[in-house]
Amino acid sequence: MMNMPGAALLLAVGLFTGAVWRCLEKERQALRRRSGISRTLSAVLAVLVLTAALCGQAIWPASASAETGGAAAESGDDTAPDFTLRDQYGQEHTLSAYRGKVVFLNFWTTWCPWCIQEMPEIEEIYHELGENQGDVVILGVAAPDSYDTVDEQGIIDFLAEHGWTYPVVMDSTGKYFNAYGAQSLPTTWLIRADGKLMGYIPGAMDKPAMLDVIQQTLDAGQ
Repeated sequence: MMNMPGAALLLAVGLFTGAVWRCLEKERQALRRRSGISRTLSAVLAVLVLTAALCGQAIWPASASAETGGAAAESGDDTAPDFTLRDQYGQEHTLSAYRGKVVFLNFWTTWCPWCIQEMPEIEEIYHELGENQGDVVILGVAAPDSYDTVDEQGIIDFLAEHGWTYPVVMDSTGKYFNAYGAQSLPTTWLIRADGKLMGYIPGAMDKPAMLDVIQQTLDAGQ
């Protein structure tokens, strides 16, 4: 399980939306019911929810995704589950090849309005931070014919129609949606430069919140 020093869990940034609050509250209640969850972890997560409500959006620790079935937490290892997948351009991406960079990994579907709401700002950040040539890699993850209702060509057409050019890899079996516990959509994982999971955000973010969680993850590697 991911190390969780108290201070590291209190990562509150950006604006906190009602949709995110509902997701956080639902997961907090589920975690309190989950057998085997220690009183300490439940208390820490309760503080995290309170901090988020008062101060802004928080990054959830990887351990919290166990309730949604994420192998990222259940494996007991905080190394990000590796994958090799192709994007809309046919280019292959291996997650572990991005060691040394922070990865912003965003799981989404075409039928999710909250996903679509934040994608223009992900596009802006992709360009502003150097189109994956700098210290930060922006990757979308789509699940054609699995979590999504359209096939791979439908994903490609959808991205082109909206003018979104950042790379989106195709998880056609939904294997990595499951591995990362991406049940609430969108779900965004932050991966540190050492390949370890920083944490995740269930629900949509605005641009300032995205930039803040990226900066937190950059700072965690220093």
